[in-house]
Amino acid sequence: MFVRFITGDDLRRARLSVNFSTKEMARKLGVNRITLENWENEISQPKINQALEFLTYARLNVQPLLQQLEALKELFDSCQDGDSNKPNLYRASKKKNHLQQAKPLTDDTITKELNHANENIDCS
Repeated sequence: MFVRFITGDDLRRARLSVNFSTKEMARKLGVNRITLENWENEISQPKINQALEFLTYARLNVQPLLQQLEALKELFDSCQDGDSNKPNLYRASKKKNHLQQAKPLTDDTITKELNHANENIDCS
């Protein structure tokens, strides 16, 4: 999650830059003051939408961040298999049925496994 790149000190500086107390900012975000303090003390982290809302209230330009997220989404979409209901084959285990007891391999199975293992994945 990209929120990990925003530290508690960053949140505190952003809040103080617009002269909001923790209580005021928490009220604007619809969270408890303690929750906001936990974010600033890095005990917990805000969700993505909460972090964006926080930065918006702090009058920071979030447009470059949103553009980067859109570019990342397009990259993921380009690497996705045709049928979105199937699991992504590029991330599937190379060992078929690795949790079941091993079965004797035939020549046909070995050829299929080697072809699968040697596939060249290029998402660029």
